Amino acid sequence: MIVERVEKDGIIKGYYDSSNVLASKYVRESKILTITFGSGRNYDYLDVPLTDFVRFEAADSQGKVLNSVIKAKYEVKTGDKTDLNLIKEELKVINNENLLAIEVDMKSRMEKIIDNDFESTIQIGELEKLFVKYLKKRNG
Repeated sequence: MIVERVEKDGIIKGYYDSSNVLASKYVRESKILTITFGSGRNYDYLDVPLTDFVRFEAADSQGKVLNSVIKAKYEVKTGDKTDLNLIKEELKVINNENLLAIEVDMKSRMEKIIDNDFESTIQIGELEKLFVKYLKKRNG
């Protein structure tokens, strides 16, 4: 299951909660899908259309789609081994960015509640949900 997804400059990176698949990188232009396994080993799958990548990314089990679709249809090349600490650092940066965005959103919502000069149960309920999300992300 996907944990985080980041898209920038035509490259989509995904991080997964999976027993085998740790991360993926999809380059839109070249249609290369790189899968990083828990061992740190990378495999490049060539000429993967966006539709099959999205199918892989959105699956409840990346391993099942990897085996039934990606491995079955596309040429593969073994890539270099990834330093797993680099992926952990990337996830830490992404998590900190997400926390900052939630903090900004919470502050904005609190200011709106104060500016309205009354308690809105809907606004307070939304703020409470956001705060719970924040705590979950912060505490890992």
